[in-house]
Amino acid sequence: MSDRVGLIGLGAIGLPLAVNFVAKSFEVHGYRRSPMPELQGVGGRPAASPRAIAEACDVIVTVLPTYDNVREVLEGSASRPDGVLRSGRKGLVILELSTLAMKEKEALRALVEGAGSIMLDAPLSGVPKMVQDRASIIFASGDKAAFDRVKPVFDAMTDKAFYLGPFGVGTKMKFVANTLVGIHILATAEAMALGVKAGLDPELMVKVLSPSGGTSLQFQVRAPLMAQRKYEPVLAPHPLLIKDLDKITQFADELGCPAPLVHVAREYFQRACESEWRDKDVASIFEIVAQEAGVAGSRPARAGSGATESAIRALEDRRYQAMIGGDLPALETLLGDDLVYTHSTSLVDGKASYLDKLRKKKIAYRKVERAKESIQVHGDTAIITGEIRLEVLVEGSPRAMTSRFTNVWAKRPRGWQMVAWQSTPLPA
Repeated sequence: MSDRVGLIGLGAIGLPLAVNFVAKSFEVHGYRRSPMPELQGVGGRPAASPRAIAEACDVIVTVLPTYDNVREVLEGSASRPDGVLRSGRKGLVILELSTLAMKEKEALRALVEGAGSIMLDAPLSGVPKMVQDRASIIFASGDKAAFDRVKPVFDAMTDKAFYLGPFGVGTKMKFVANTLVGIHILATAEAMALGVKAGLDPELMVKVLSPSGGTSLQFQVRAPLMAQRKYEPVLAPHPLLIKDLDKITQFADELGCPAPLVHVAREYFQRACESEWRDKDVASIFEIVAQEAGVAGSRPARAGSGATESAIRALEDRRYQAMIGGDLPALETLLGDDLVYTHSTSLVDGKASYLDKLRKKKIAYRKVERAKESIQVHGDTAIITGEIRLEVLVEGSPRAMTSRFTNVWAKRPRGWQMVAWQSTPLPA
């Protein structure tokens, strides 16, 4: 195996990984869209594109926030034909470290294998300091021979890379791990609020409880931030954790597995996402809990409309992705049971009948283009207006239509859900 490794994604996790690779004498070729002086500063080599990395390296590590990010760097696009798989090289081994839905991982695997290469599902668990200290955990799964071949790459990233079995087992294990992460952070906030409310010194609680039987890694990392009520530097912002909790609750629902605590955790972190604490470290969930408890010095979180708009826009993006990808479990979560879906033909569907048409392929979305979108937030209701162009198969026949639309989202105990859709055709 070559001593060169490609690294795509140079954020809070990717950059310390690059440092670890260099320390183990790997030649690191890295890529991100923005300038990369930090990579050069630690001894890495900036690459012009993902394709350039594939042309230089046999092993590529991807650590990116979303499925769309990973897919784009792999296959490129019509306007930017610079994806990894556009290199035409066969036999690449791609280590995919992101936390994505099972269907997303499988889609990426099919894409890579179709191009004659191998993908390992290997989500990473750990905060940046753990990555820096080679103490993060990697849950690797997939082709065993490929794992054995690239074991030196895993060993360069961490001392705790585990091979768990067939492709997808790694993601399942990461879901279990992050179930504990979300619950433990919220439990830490609740315990700290209880102690402060009872008159205990927060710094003393951190000192005494960190080595106790009630401790956890999340308590040790987050309780000091809660005690000081200072939430920077940001180890992980709320949207990042919500992204994972959304996938976990969806996965649990698909399995028919009750997950009451993770649903409660998701509700609290969603509230933080819609508040002034959105982009602070997830330890700031303490402020949401402390305000409920009436802890001295706490204040109601200001749920700025900008934060809520961002959250709604992200949900809309996810809904459209699910429509095109045929991801019915995702739509089941995103759509309210009382949905009223009025098509441009004036036909009206409820949630069950709409999903049934998708399930039976009576409607199959192929492409969506949105324009002139506007979001208005009124308390627990959000109204979106705009224009949309759809390419869709209706009963197997291709159609293209452009409409002006209005849709409505309502805040529910389990988060925001779309409850109404109305579209009006625009002249051709």
